[in-house]
Amino acid sequence: MADRVVTLNNGTIFEDSDCGYADRKLWCFIKGISFGEAYAAFSDPESTKEIRFLYGNVEEIYKGFTDLDIIRKSEFTIDIRLIGENTSREIIEIPTLTEEENNDVPDTTEERSESAAEGH
Repeated sequence: MADRVVTLNNGTIFEDSDCGYADRKLWCFIKGISFGEAYAAFSDPESTKEIRFLYGNVEEIYKGFTDLDIIRKSEFTIDIRLIGENTSREIIEIPTLTEEENNDVPDTTEERSESAAEGH
């Protein structure tokens, strides 16, 4: 999976894309799609009522941005600005394991394989 991922409420995923939040407006900078595809995806309020932006070990959750305000084509992306009445933004830091903690996690791959072979 890409380092920066935007996911719409309907499960549509845009890799190598970004979001930015300012003045109660949400900007999404989407790569690899056409203007028409972007319009179809972001003009549906059901699809944009919750948007998740994952980068590194941080997830930002945007809620209530259901109104497509601006859509434009730039050199490398389709730029979309969304607005809404009752909007919110939540930032979650996803804990990462240290190398020592990662080494302490038991490898159960072989156990699961044997279990599956036995029909459990």
